Amino acid sequence: MHDEALTSENGYTTLEWDAVRPVVVHQASTPAMSAARTIFEGTGTRLFVSGLPDGNYYFTIADAAPGAAPSPPLHLAVTHQSLSRALWLTALGALVFAAIVFVILRGARRER
Repeated sequence: MHDEALTSENGYTTLEWDAVRPVVVHQASTPAMSAARTIFEGTGTRLFVSGLPDGNYYFTIADAAPGAAPSPPLHLAVTHQSLSRALWLTALGALVFAAIVFVILRGARRER
């Protein structure tokens, strides 16, 4: 898995690791991994995690063999973009769209 902490502004991330044997990935809301839940069990080297609301999440990975020691917890901090920023970007997109339509219609009239 990644050595550095992860951040997300949209509630999703991809976890990657090197393994040839089946693994178990756990997710919790504390670094102590209390009340951790299994979110993946099987073979593979990548997991897409989505639908996370704002908050802190911790993930560990371990060999699927019984008694295998888990990796150190990986921290993911999710902070979605603010509503005002989203509305501002939507308004900017609408303005660009309107300008493009205006230029196309104006050019079509000149060619008549």
